[in-house]
Amino acid sequence: MNIPFITCARQGLLAALCFSALGTAMSVHAEAIPRGSQYDGRMQQVDYNPRNVSVVNVSAGYVTTLIFDDDEAVTTADAGFPAAWEITPKANRVTVRARPIEQGAPGADGNTEKVVIPPNSKDWRTNLLVVTNKRIYSLDLNVIDDNSRTKPAYVIMYRYPKEIANRVSQEQLKQQQALMKQAEEARTEKALESSQIPRNWDYTKRVGQNSSQIVPDVAWDDGRFTFLGFSPQKKIPSLFELNGDQEQIVNSSAQRKGDYTILVVHSLMPKLVLRSGKAVVEVENKGYGKIRVADGTTVSPQVERVEKLDDN
Repeated sequence: MNIPFITCARQGLLAALCFSALGTAMSVHAEAIPRGSQYDGRMQQVDYNPRNVSVVNVSAGYVTTLIFDDDEAVTTADAGFPAAWEITPKANRVTVRARPIEQGAPGADGNTEKVVIPPNSKDWRTNLLVVTNKRIYSLDLNVIDDNSRTKPAYVIMYRYPKEIANRVSQEQLKQQQALMKQAEEARTEKALESSQIPRNWDYTKRVGQNSSQIVPDVAWDDGRFTFLGFSPQKKIPSLFELNGDQEQIVNSSAQRKGDYTILVVHSLMPKLVLRSGKAVVEVENKGYGKIRVADGTTVSPQVERVEKLDDN
């Protein structure tokens, strides 16, 4: 017996199976239609826009998978006509399947018979709302009939143009910073090669027990001032001049050179003692007295040569 499916618009389906919003909307919709891959139109992609509704075209008997951003997790996924749609969220995905429904109808003998109604394009239209930990997605669900020229979606992957643009901008900024750093290093090297100012980097160190955190990474002087350089992971110690067995505190100023903190002592001395708590390091100027410039001699402001310390 061939019993037609009775829609809500005509006589009213059972309340449990009827979705009140099946009527045709009178306003114009701005829908986002997923684009098919050049290799297979059933593999589709759509740009995310929180103000647009994405269209999902499904074939009866097939499953469609929605794939969101890698770092997203689906929290809820609700269809407007749950009796006709199977919605399964998992991780950053949602699978969608149109399913048949059963309806009671009067038989020839007057008894109610169960009739299975397969998914069809007219009566299965509804919406889907997906909420993730980052975004909200609004979608229209459609069933594509076998004779339709529209390709169903097997997979719909979301793209995120704003996030992609931000990542590109960040990469461009990193590249620009890297180029600027290379240019600065090139200028520094050129200044070193052309500079005729005498410099001394003949320094050694003696490190006390458990004192590695205050060991300077570099040390040098320009014939007038002494420079001690510390990388970011080092502690900045107090400085003392060693005269015989006596230590006298030394005033210094701090400068930033790239990632390094440079302590500048406005004099030359044969030995310096660095202290922080129980940590102690002795730095000896092996070139003391060998190279010196007269007071007032101009020191190039462009560069200060940095050499690694030698362990004694």
